[in-house]
Amino acid sequence: MLIGDIDIHPIADGTFRASPAYFGAHARADGHEDLFTRHAMAWLPIGCFLVRTGDRTILVDAGMGPEMRDDGPRRLLVGGQLLLGLRAVGVTPPECGGHVQVLDYVGGTLVIPQSVLVEQYWDELESGLRKAGIPVHHFVLHADHDTLVQRIENDAVETGARQWRLDHLVDYQQAQPWLSRRARLIDTTKRTPSEVAALISGTVPQSADEFR
Repeated sequence: MLIGDIDIHPIADGTFRASPAYFGAHARADGHEDLFTRHAMAWLPIGCFLVRTGDRTILVDAGMGPEMRDDGPRRLLVGGQLLLGLRAVGVTPPECGGHVQVLDYVGGTLVIPQSVLVEQYWDELESGLRKAGIPVHHFVLHADHDTLVQRIENDAVETGARQWRLDHLVDYQQAQPWLSRRARLIDTTKRTPSEVAALISGTVPQSADEFR
């Protein structure tokens, strides 16, 4: 889609399937057959956008990565197709300047909170950032199994993702060998969020000179 000299490509990272209940307690499929097309479910893309203007290429949103979030009949998300979609339009991740442009605009340090449990996916993320000239500091906020379960079950905000998060504790345990090798693990079991933030802040260089 062209808007003036701006070329916009919608790219899906995967599929988002949702029942009417996801949109509200009183939502119904009846009368909205154009949306709830198969098995009374809505099938939507996990949407990202590639924006090209002049010699600049910007990726807006990065999807959810190669993950599956299954909330039963209410919601199902399956991601991991973003890199394939980018290659289909002739773009490789290092060409996307979103992170670089954010840093140019706001300065300082860019913090990207994301759970990456697949080493191959981390390889692609890290490689793209480093080729763009962005120093990478990889931290894993670790806690013991019982603490993680307690935090997930007591989370009153992300209640819809509760079972998905519990189900992925095994995946996290299996990923710990490569995470321990390639990232700095911060044990948060007995630390407050403020203490964790202060610990990380104290280890990250605060100026470009310190990165060299």
